[in-house]
Amino acid sequence: MMFNKEFTLCYGLFLNDFTDIEIKAFKKPHTLKNVDYQKIVEELFNTPISDNKDDGNYIKQIDCKH
Repeated sequence: MMFNKEFTLCYGLFLNDFTDIEIKAFKKPHTLKNVDYQKIVEELFNTPISDNKDDGNYIKQIDCKH
């Protein structure tokens, strides 16, 4: 149930789905920060999650497929 009020807060992801709306105002992010996601993902992936290395690799492969 979107747009059932006079004014509705809506994020950019959903705005592309509608062509008959009028944007009254928008807000820019206050701060933007650069993040090295590659480093974070590698650190997370290299974190042991099981004492058995084979089990840990198996679990990580299952999670990566979703």
